[in-house]
Amino acid sequence: MPRSNSLSGASSRPKSKGFSVFQPAIALMDNLNYPVKFALISLMLVIPSLFLLILLSTVRNEAIEFAEKERLGLEYKEPIAELLFLVAEHRQAALAYFRGKDAEKAEAKQTLQALQSKIDEVVSAADAVDARLGATLESREKWADIRKLWKATKESLWQTTLEKSYADHSDKLRRSFRHHRQTRVAHRARRRRFQPRA
Repeated sequence: MPRSNSLSGASSRPKSKGFSVFQPAIALMDNLNYPVKFALISLMLVIPSLFLLILLSTVRNEAIEFAEKERLGLEYKEPIAELLFLVAEHRQAALAYFRGKDAEKAEAKQTLQALQSKIDEVVSAADAVDARLGATLESREKWADIRKLWKATKESLWQTTLEKSYADHSDKLRRSFRHHRQTRVAHRARRRRFQPRA
């Protein structure tokens, strides 16, 4: 009997209430009327949705900007790639001109003049593209250096030596290739930025 009394006495003791992190929120909600409660709950649901919407819009705008710059870059690289090919041919023709004899020299000179006309056309096309896209792609200074080098190479071709001609052509090829490659690397870097990680 005494044992049962002790058990009943223990069970009748009031349980102490522990602190909960939700107590301030519960107390606040108890003091609010129903319209305010519903408005507060709605606001708590809208804020995360609004944040996700802003984040999605930002990513979408960056993807659109990337695609547009890539399209412009491909348009810019087209005349530069053609210029690389023509300058390489022009260098080989210049070697034939300086090493050849009278008949070979005359034929090589005609080839050089024809290639110069083609290169001038490509340079004009690249000038037009650079005027539209150079500022966006940050390539105007590099293209101006390449253009100046070609002009000097063409004007001094008939008065220069074999070694100087070869060096000038090689320098132009290096600069053009570097310009072409840097544009391509920049596009690859932007593409990796938008590719999902495995």
